[in-house]
Amino acid sequence: MARLFWGLIAAGVLTGCALSQPNFFWIFEAPFYGSEARLRTLYETHELPRAVIRAEFPQVPTLEAIEQTTPTTRGGQLLRDETIVDSTVEAALQTDGLPDAVEINRSFAPVERRWFAMYYANPPLTLVYETWLQAFDVSAIRYHSGKVFGMSAVPRSVYRLALGAGPMAPPWPVTIPPSAYAALGVPALGPPPPLQVDGQDWAQLAKSLAAEMREGRADYAIRVYKALSRLKLANPVAGLEWTAVLFDSSVVSGFGVPDGTLFISTSLVEKLNDEQLAAAMAHLMGHERYQHYPHNLKFGEQVRLAGPTRIFPEVVPKYPDVLTTPEYGFSRWEEVDANRIAVEYLARIDIPPDTLFDALHKLSLESREVSAGEWPSFDQIHHLPETAADLGRMLDAGILRSPDPIAQSSR
Repeated sequence: MARLFWGLIAAGVLTGCALSQPNFFWIFEAPFYGSEARLRTLYETHELPRAVIRAEFPQVPTLEAIEQTTPTTRGGQLLRDETIVDSTVEAALQTDGLPDAVEINRSFAPVERRWFAMYYANPPLTLVYETWLQAFDVSAIRYHSGKVFGMSAVPRSVYRLALGAGPMAPPWPVTIPPSAYAALGVPALGPPPPLQVDGQDWAQLAKSLAAEMREGRADYAIRVYKALSRLKLANPVAGLEWTAVLFDSSVVSGFGVPDGTLFISTSLVEKLNDEQLAAAMAHLMGHERYQHYPHNLKFGEQVRLAGPTRIFPEVVPKYPDVLTTPEYGFSRWEEVDANRIAVEYLARIDIPPDTLFDALHKLSLESREVSAGEWPSFDQIHHLPETAADLGRMLDAGILRSPDPIAQSSR
């Protein structure tokens, strides 16, 4: 009866104007998904690559057998649920076997589209299926998606994020062609940074923050200042004074102030080697080169002045806690901007972009538990592991590489 009920709704929507609604897929998938994690992804544009434990699935992956499985991993849950609602994925499992990892991407412009990717480690194989609204089978209450991309390779970002591979020697291999950018969620480069910046008005904030902090270990301070010296010498920016403050904290924390001051916790230094530390600092420099926080603050003020709104609070939270708020914190695209500058700055001191990915990925594995009164963590401010995943995907596509072709034009 449930399938009949949803089938009748599907028939009505498929013949009406509701086809354009962005919640179309959710309407029909929700009743058949047993995974709470999967339901959350229906509203997101990108689900990170997730590993699948093959042993949790039947050797003969029929629909009836998969419906009875109870995967313990998010990747397994995604695969089970996708098989239930998509007959093409079910058939692919019969032909190609169970994948080692899966991924979901969605796009809403100009129309809603959704892709499901399956990755096989041995031999390397990537298969991507796209679901169309018109491919919904009302009688069976299932989709019949179409295969839109396949290659005998697996992107390095998938090996690193989902398949447990450790750091690999550079250069990062380019495996994703432009025709697969949308299907595999490759972010696009935004505009270059502003030609002129002036962070002097923020110098007092940097001084007041430094006065609140406990001084860090001398040997860690030497590592920070050595990294900064290399970056600062190769990447001077008029209007910014690149300086660094090492502070003692059990939280893996790192953030900048728009005058060019970088704040690095002892715990962050402890987690990274020298080149990874320079890479993390270059990411912070990227945010200040773009002046992301002043831009977000100005936008928030304009919204509040336009009239009453619940989007932006009347009182701006204290810095740097404000960087963890959705209203004033960094967006996904601002993190892409910061990675863009970081890759450029690191290229000038002969550090490959692979090192930036290694640093962000390592920091994304740290605990997010932060006690009251502590400084916000690096992953809270910089949206890990999503920021690492976006960098990896752009490296997979060759959009960011060392030496970076935008290096001279962005100075």
